[in-house]
Amino acid sequence: MIINYTSQAGTIGSIDIPSPGFFFMLRPWGKGTLITMDGRARFAKITFVGDSQIRITPLVDFPGERIDPSFAAAPEADICVTQSGGLFHIADLSTKKTKSFGPFFNWRYSQGIADILDPINGIIIFSYNKRENRNDDGYMPYYHVIYDPKSDEILYESPEKGESIGLLFGFTREIAIARERSGDNKREIFLYNWETKEITRNELTKKLTNLSDISFFEAGCNISINDKYLFTKLQVVNDEPRKTVKMTWDENYEDVRVITLDYLVPEGKRFNDFFISVDGKWATSFIGGYRGYYEELLVKRAFFHMDDRYPNGISMPVFVDDYDEWRYDWGSFVEHPIHGLCFVEEKRVQEKLYLRLYKMNDVLAEINRQLLETASDVMSTN
Repeated sequence: MIINYTSQAGTIGSIDIPSPGFFFMLRPWGKGTLITMDGRARFAKITFVGDSQIRITPLVDFPGERIDPSFAAAPEADICVTQSGGLFHIADLSTKKTKSFGPFFNWRYSQGIADILDPINGIIIFSYNKRENRNDDGYMPYYHVIYDPKSDEILYESPEKGESIGLLFGFTREIAIARERSGDNKREIFLYNWETKEITRNELTKKLTNLSDISFFEAGCNISINDKYLFTKLQVVNDEPRKTVKMTWDENYEDVRVITLDYLVPEGKRFNDFFISVDGKWATSFIGGYRGYYEELLVKRAFFHMDDRYPNGISMPVFVDDYDEWRYDWGSFVEHPIHGLCFVEEKRVQEKLYLRLYKMNDVLAEINRQLLETASDVMSTN
């Protein structure tokens, strides 16, 4: 185990645990457990042994072939899915049942991505976007296949020529936040019941429709349904860079607040995607806009405590000590048996593979230190 102490005031260090083998991509899988892909491209779990070791255990001998950087999991249903091009590999780890199949192939559409539509029951949605450079021929922008791996049943499939409504993220088993693109390229956001075709509009969907674009949503990324908040981008002023905002709503999807978050980061810096803990109480994002010695673009990870004791329900950022090159974030929040809640990520140091841990206890201690320091400064000026 390597302890990386902080060298900058106001930042936190980390712990690097050497890995006993190869792993690729991380997702939460239960208390103290992560799910990943091992060195033989098998679905595997990572567990902690004491404070300084991890164990990688294959769960099924599948899929065992080259895979893309695509991975979704539904821990409550014991379902996980990855892909190789247009071929998807699905495992039900409660029964060890596996399946590889291509739900849809059409040269007019992308090779597709898989996501969890219903995390409780493990329902998977395969989404395909029409390629912009393909002849129209009456084909619509989106094509979806909704699949139940427990029953090995396709629950829904788009019409032959696709549809104008794209499903973005599942709010419940039947209802998803959706986007409709019309012929004049206008778009509208609403809640959509894919079984009954019923459309529901409310203040939240109206606010999202007015955005110039909408962030990518998946479980644990940019949205927390239970805690009723999301992060996205907003074009506040024309011809200026979009600003990151936090949106909140009530149980009826009304009383929507849109809060710009520029005040949280240094001027000229920008947020990337937010990754959120299962309980919605912690979030992390790469903050971009930094440059290295050779003008290479760098990012710096920051953590946020999501709690009503802070203005707008989000704490000041606590940065990690070091810089990094931007990459897609395959890290995950997980409960460590000794260190408590941590954010973990894959890290290579001198060609060796480690699991890096950031302790949320350290983040909270730094937040409290800064709050106390601010309070002391205010009192000393009075």
